[in-house]
Amino acid sequence: MCRFWTSPSDLGSKVSRSLIKLIKSKPRIGWIKADIVTSEEANQEINRLRKELDSINNQLIKVSTSAPKGTDNLEQGDDEFEMKYRYYYSGDNFTSIKITWNTIFYILAPLMVDETTEDDLHNELRKYLQGHLNKEIKRSLPPRNFEVDNVDFQTIKVQLIALGLISKSDKKRSIKDSSTYWSLTPYGESIMMKLRARKK
Repeated sequence: MCRFWTSPSDLGSKVSRSLIKLIKSKPRIGWIKADIVTSEEANQEINRLRKELDSINNQLIKVSTSAPKGTDNLEQGDDEFEMKYRYYYSGDNFTSIKITWNTIFYILAPLMVDETTEDDLHNELRKYLQGHLNKEIKRSLPPRNFEVDNVDFQTIKVQLIALGLISKSDKKRSIKDSSTYWSLTPYGESIMMKLRARKK
């Protein structure tokens, strides 16, 4: 309990050796700074906030993978949409096709798993229409120069946004890239899986 010292360096040596001996003989939790001491009340508040954060995160996951509120009165699923388009076959032809919203999303969704341009979405619809019409006409010379009516294409885009299935990408790009990019929302991904994932 008591040590004698003769110089400042001797004092330091005595103190350090005594502390080491005390730590070994009577180990304790240790010293902590007063500014980081937490009370029981503080610990309880931290635990409460942690549980609240977990609850909010779970709610966000649930919301992001379910249909947005207010979409019940919108066309969707197996509701049909009359899409007008033009093609060339011995002259310009204008016609339309009735197509369900599920079919439209089935066609376009895989392109947006990462993200894709608006032009790519347009081209995918053109390919679908061309394949559909080739089956209908069944002639040696297939129709060409398919163009989806732009007003109808914009309607499709707006409808998919309103249903919470797609969103515009906000990723930064080069100044030269003027394309508009689209990607699936978490809810859109879940709907795509239901439509396209193959079951046993």
